[in-house]
Amino acid sequence: MHMIFDVKREDLRHKSHLVVEGHVIDSSKHNTYSSTVQDLSVRLLQLIAICNCLSIMTGDISNAFCTAPIAEKIYTRAGPEFGAQQGCLLILKRTLYGLKTASPSFHKFFADCLLRMGFTPARANPDLWYQKSDDYDRYVYLATHVDDIIIAAKCPAEYMTQIEQEFNV
Repeated sequence: MHMIFDVKREDLRHKSHLVVEGHVIDSSKHNTYSSTVQDLSVRLLQLIAICNCLSIMTGDISNAFCTAPIAEKIYTRAGPEFGAQQGCLLILKRTLYGLKTASPSFHKFFADCLLRMGFTPARANPDLWYQKSDDYDRYVYLATHVDDIIIAAKCPAEYMTQIEQEFNV
């Protein structure tokens, strides 16, 4: 494992990630595939929103992979930065960037959240979600592309607020 540091050019934010060297981990017993919404589905979603006078809101889940439970059993030894605990075994409880199973683990974790919110995945594209709206006779739509979200609804901020209860968007 190692730290990667970055400075974002747009606003000079500092960002760091603890990264696992996934190429040295055997993930052959785990699913490493994660689907994403199809481009055509996003275009159709935009068309549906326009035709039904729905607003669109997009968002990005920060440090998404670090929120999901880990699929593998991974441990490391604590380095000198852990002081008196140096040399102790550390067992990972959440996925980290670099793991081959990080994306599918987050995909499942986020899908479970959307199911709890009452969304249903579309049969034609499991990364396009919908639910009957409570306050009008149409549907609310949500599409996911890894950690990016697009919501089409009469008031999409309500749904984004629900997502923000569990994730940093």
